[in-house]
Amino acid sequence: MFAMPAQAYSLRDYYFTSIGVGMRSMGSRFRREAAARIVNPLSYPRLIEYELTIGPLGPLDGLRVLDIGSPKLPALLIARESSCELYATDIRDYFIGATAQFLRSLGQGSRLGHDLHLEVQDARELTYADEFFDRIFSISVLEHIPDDGDSAAVRDIARVLKPGGVFTLTVPFAAAGYREEFVRGPVYERDEMDQPTFYQRHHDLQSLQSRLIQPSGLELVNMTFFGEPRVPFERYWNRISMKWKAPLLWAQPFLARLFLKQLREDQIQSACGVAVVLRKSTS
Repeated sequence: MFAMPAQAYSLRDYYFTSIGVGMRSMGSRFRREAAARIVNPLSYPRLIEYELTIGPLGPLDGLRVLDIGSPKLPALLIARESSCELYATDIRDYFIGATAQFLRSLGQGSRLGHDLHLEVQDARELTYADEFFDRIFSISVLEHIPDDGDSAAVRDIARVLKPGGVFTLTVPFAAAGYREEFVRGPVYERDEMDQPTFYQRHHDLQSLQSRLIQPSGLELVNMTFFGEPRVPFERYWNRISMKWKAPLLWAQPFLARLFLKQLREDQIQSACGVAVVLRKSTS
């Protein structure tokens, strides 16, 4: 059984890092992004996703780490706490200016372009060399890649991962069966204009295997389901108009601590998401 010590960051670490970079960046040209970091430090599902993806990466000092399109708060914390070489990426460049400002506010500005890299990358066609990274993580990203792009992405992620390297990810989960969501209007880099645009897929056990795990060719280390086994709080939260819930955005991680849990096998019907830990064989 493969195991490594966890890379442990707490709710306090994430919460106050977010607020801190926001407050220190309010005088910059990224005031809107800074204000968002203060008003909404940690969205409802994010803390448990961060714990289940960043933790299993283990200690990162001296390693080369790739973030595939994740929310950038974990990257900020990793940059501040670890002496790793970090590549934080997304399919669009929207995040680069604000994230650079936040890194400068953390005293990490001199590392930009040296061992901290903010880049536009398409996970389906990464520009990195084979076996380039020791650790890779992707939080709530792969479900948004249309067609068979999620399978193409995990294949290319496996290509750039070193033997013995670890890849962690989260995606939505629906025990009742695989389903896809479409919306009107643009989604990230896509806009179908005259028809609904693919938004995301909710996996079941079969699609996790067929779309993500098997195409990657990586070894499954662990799969952890999370959800609301008692009170479906998020369902009601999402129905509230933003103008009414905006004053309570700060409380989301504390509400998540109350309602959102790692699930036992007999609670899988309550799962809304799953975290997967994969490892590249050394043989």
